[in-house]
Amino acid sequence: MNLPEAGRGVFMNANRVLLVSPLVYRSRSYPNVGLGYVGAHLARYGIDVRIVDTNFTGEDPYAALRESDALVVGIACESRNVLEALELAKFAKGLGHVTVLGGLHVTLIKGEILDSAGVDFAIHGEGEQPMLELVHALREGRSHEGIAGLIHRRASEPAGEVVVEPAVNVPDLDDLDFPRYELAGVSEIYEYPLITSRDCPYDCNFCTVGTISGRSWRQRRPEHLVEELLEARRRYGIKRFFVADEMFSLNMERVKTFCRLLIKKKNNMEWSVMEGLRADRVDAELLQLMKQSGCRWVIYGIESVDEDVFANISKGERLSKIDKAVQLAKSEGMRVGGYFVIGLPESTFERDMRSIRYVKEMGMDYAAFWMANPYYGTPLYQWVKDNAVILREPIGDNIVNSLSTMPLFETQQYPGRLVKKAHAICNLRMGYRSFYDEPLPTGLRNRLRHHLRFWGMILRYDARNAFAYLRPSSTRRPRVPGWRGWMVNRRLGMRKGRPGERKEPMLTTTQAE
Repeated sequence: MNLPEAGRGVFMNANRVLLVSPLVYRSRSYPNVGLGYVGAHLARYGIDVRIVDTNFTGEDPYAALRESDALVVGIACESRNVLEALELAKFAKGLGHVTVLGGLHVTLIKGEILDSAGVDFAIHGEGEQPMLELVHALREGRSHEGIAGLIHRRASEPAGEVVVEPAVNVPDLDDLDFPRYELAGVSEIYEYPLITSRDCPYDCNFCTVGTISGRSWRQRRPEHLVEELLEARRRYGIKRFFVADEMFSLNMERVKTFCRLLIKKKNNMEWSVMEGLRADRVDAELLQLMKQSGCRWVIYGIESVDEDVFANISKGERLSKIDKAVQLAKSEGMRVGGYFVIGLPESTFERDMRSIRYVKEMGMDYAAFWMANPYYGTPLYQWVKDNAVILREPIGDNIVNSLSTMPLFETQQYPGRLVKKAHAICNLRMGYRSFYDEPLPTGLRNRLRHHLRFWGMILRYDARNAFAYLRPSSTRRPRVPGWRGWMVNRRLGMRKGRPGERKEPMLTTTQAE
């Protein structure tokens, strides 16, 4: 087999692979799980692997590429960092590396990714086994055609034709090695990301999850999960963990067994479920066991509390179930949050603003509001093409939800300016505290810019309630006990109560202009 032109550099080490996670909007507080799994799988079979996790370690990927003699460079590619990924691929190819792109965005657009200069190969679906087989094929000089999940240009006739080989999922997730984050130079992780299952069988029309492995939900054994946590404590000194699944509680008995094992092992680690928890897949016993085993936070995917909007997202769930699930978790003493989406089909400003009242009425501790994103390949993208006006393509850092994010589409009944207003008001009122209480930037000029940006957003989108933002903000820190803590608690606006209890101001709803 002839290697791509980029791979003929005589200095390249055919048994060495460099895996890169390109920069996204802001750094993560946990390592790249996908690359951790791929790196571990390659290392198991004797491949010399190094990971550059730009978003966790801050390492410069361009410097790493210049210094590396790896034959193959694998680049993780999301919709939000695809432009940076393509720049890295072009740079790597210019240095003589063979480039391979993988990840969610590649899975969404498949063969189109090879139209970009600098991309030799791509992998759609799950990447562990395809990457291993491709490295072996390149190292041994044999044909790469027929490798499951590989996207490539045909070497035989018709030469140059793009071929998308069918993907094959990992049948048993327990056969995979635990992610190896030390390959990225990581020796300490405070909050560990735990994957207990893959994919999701549901059909939410805005979600990309089912595209990875065709809604083939697979689960790991509870015993294997506990073993990973104990190993992670030994390797990385973890203090707590969070479940990073897309569908954690589909099999409730499995989760109950997992909780019982944590209790039996006296794991003594706090944990949370930040996503993947459906309201119709929890019951009182499950939440009670979660709390007893150390779970402190649960966040439900609620999306919208308007009946008409909710019915149009094909979630296969009822709002009454969500009400009950929130109440059950609160009754167990857990902190409860919700994720909402602004600008879904059939929504309006008034309908989206109902979510604010819902959060207040249910006594929820946290709410995050995301702007509807019509990712390529989703039913929502097709709906937007047929019924709305696309304002910008769903790629790049500008799709990341922040106070400065702008809408990707608009409809006649919901203009983009109102979508943005709803998004800004909801996040300012319900999530502004996490933005405002985060560690301030260093330097007087940066701090001033930080405050000006925050108040500028308030005056632009929620001026009627500006004075309410001057009230003491909440904080995730527990109430400080004793006389020494009196002044601290007073400064933080914490009233006397149980440790950790917070009395938070709730702003009133502003109607559309």
